[in-house]
Amino acid sequence: MSFVDAHAAVSRRFDRWIRVMEIRTRLLELQDATLGEAKAMIISPPTDTGIRMIARANERGTTYLLCWSTRIFEEASRDARLHRLSQLRLLCANQPAIPLEDGMLDVVFANCLFDFCEAAQIEEILRGIRRVLRPGGSFFAVYMGEPAGALARLWCGLFKHLQSISRGCHPVDILPFLRIHGFKDPEELCLSRFGFPIRYVRANAPGPRYHRSRK
Repeated sequence: MSFVDAHAAVSRRFDRWIRVMEIRTRLLELQDATLGEAKAMIISPPTDTGIRMIARANERGTTYLLCWSTRIFEEASRDARLHRLSQLRLLCANQPAIPLEDGMLDVVFANCLFDFCEAAQIEEILRGIRRVLRPGGSFFAVYMGEPAGALARLWCGLFKHLQSISRGCHPVDILPFLRIHGFKDPEELCLSRFGFPIRYVRANAPGPRYHRSRK
C-alpha cells in the first residue's frame, strides 16, 4: 500500500488516534511555530486534529493542506466543511508534486507522513519541502520513532504484523535525511504515549533563522 492510500485508509479513525495518542505534539507545534499571519502548509492524513488547530491559529495568514490524491482531497473537503474551516486552502496534486512557488512558505508541518514512506520517498518529499520553504523557514514533523524499550518494541511488532490496522506505519529516523537536504539545527524530542514511540522534530531551511518560542 502506498503512503497516499494509507493516509486515505486511516482517515476515518485518525482524529481519535491523535486526540488520544499524539495531541501533545500538535500543541507543541502551535507553541513552537510562528503563526497568525504566516504562509503555512500541512501534509498529514486529512482528518488530523492538528489541521484544525493550525488553521485556526493562523487565522490571518494562509494555510494550505496538500492532498496527494482525489480521495484525500474529498475527505479533506468533507472534514473542512464539518468543522467550518473556510480559511483552509486545499491543494490537490500527484505525489510528490507541491504546486506552490519556490520559497513562498514560512512553515511546513509534516505529521504522520514519513512513517508511511520508504527512504526514497522521504528524500523526494523533503526535497520538495525545502524548495517551497523560504530561507530560514520552519519545518515540523511528527512520526513513529525507532523503539527504545519493551513496550515500544511491542508496538512496532503489532504494527508490523497487523497491517490492516497500521496500514504500513513503521518506525523511521528522518534526521539524516534533513541533514542531507541542508536543513539547519534539527532538533528531536522523544515522546511516548502508552509506550508508543513518538518523535517530534523541528528544523529550519537554510537562511536567516526564525524566532522559536520554546527554549
